[in-house]
Amino acid sequence: MSKFLNNKIFVFVSAVLFVCASVCIVLTYGSPTIPQEDNIVVSVVSPSPVPTSTFAPVLMSAENTSAPTVIPQDEKTLQDNYNIDVMAHAIFSEDGVDGRDGITAVAEVIKNRMDDPRYPNTVQGVVFQKTNDVWQFSVIPDMSFLKTPSDLAYEIAREVLSVGYVNQEIPNNVLFFNSDTCDSWASRNLIFYAQIGSQNYYFG
Repeated sequence: MSKFLNNKIFVFVSAVLFVCASVCIVLTYGSPTIPQEDNIVVSVVSPSPVPTSTFAPVLMSAENTSAPTVIPQDEKTLQDNYNIDVMAHAIFSEDGVDGRDGITAVAEVIKNRMDDPRYPNTVQGVVFQKTNDVWQFSVIPDMSFLKTPSDLAYEIAREVLSVGYVNQEIPNNVLFFNSDTCDSWASRNLIFYAQIGSQNYYFG
């Protein structure tokens, strides 16, 4: 009988100790949980917004001469500056030795072509145009286009592109010029207009 009571007391004490130990563990570490698939939360990080429009000037060929019809103001400023830069390089490299009259006449030929539906309507389209695989402006293939323009060339480029013709040197239908010492297609086939500086000008 005594042995049976001792066994029951041992079992009871053991159970009490187990319960106490379990309570201490829960209070110390919290109740253990088994992760369920439905409770998993996936954090999604949204990517940074991508600019919707980026402007980069390009040299335009005869196959790509369309100017954008709507340009944001900051991009329009870049486009205007690029047009002036292209014009200044072209007119200076074609006739940088003949002063204001010669440089202005070349600029006005470029402007005349821009206004003529037979030619591209942008500065770069006119200056970098090729016809039958021949560059319209010889300063492009011979690389003299890369000469640094004078301040006068930049001034004339701005004037012609911003307000049209300033002290107009040539009529609107003069579309060709070449050196007065050059035997060219224009000199053989077109009507001569005038010599300005070292260049001969022809009606188109």
